[in-house]
Amino acid sequence: TPYGVRRRGDLILALRLRERMKALRREYEIFQKPAPDWVTNAGADAHLYLEEPEKALVRYRQLLSKGWDPANGNITMAKYYTLVELGKYAEAEKVLEEFDVKTPAQLVDRGVLMDNPRKQEIALNRGWLLLYQDRLSKAQPTVDDLMSRSPFDSGTRNLMAHTDLWRGWPRLALEDF
Repeated sequence: TPYGVRRRGDLILALRLRERMKALRREYEIFQKPAPDWVTNAGADAHLYLEEPEKALVRYRQLLSKGWDPANGNITMAKYYTLVELGKYAEAEKVLEEFDVKTPAQLVDRGVLMDNPRKQEIALNRGWLLLYQDRLSKAQPTVDDLMSRSPFDSGTRNLMAHTDLWRGWPRLALEDF
C-alpha cells in the first residue's frame, strides 16, 4: 500500500539520521522497488558506511543518471568519495574537476555574499587525491597554495601535516598536527 511504502521510507530516513546502517540496509533490501530517490540515497549511504563501495557506487550513479542531485552536490561528492575508496583515482579526479567547474565560488545567503564552503572541500580533496596516489612531490605545491590561502583552517593544516609526514619530514608534520 502507498501508506506502507511511505512509512517504510520514513523509517529508512530515520535510520539514516541515527546512523543505524545495518538496520537501514535490511529495510532497504525489502523496500518495494523502484524506491524513491531519497530512499535510494539513504541505501547508498548505508552501503558505503558498511564497506560495500561497489553497491554504493551503483546507487549513486543511478541517482545522478536520473538528474537527482541536491543543489549542494552531496550525491556528486558521495560518488567521488566512493571512487576514492575503490581506488579509481582517475575517475574520481574527473568527477572532482567537473564538480569544481559547476560549483560557484560564492553564494548568496539572505542577501549576504559569502564564500562557498564546497570550493574549500574540493581544493582539500585535490590535495588528498594526490597523496592517496603517492604523488607527494606534486601534492606539495598544491598544499602550499592552500596553506597560503587559509593557514588557520584545520582541514588544510591536517592535509599539510600528512603531506610532511608521508614525505618523511616528521618534525614539520608535528608542527602542523
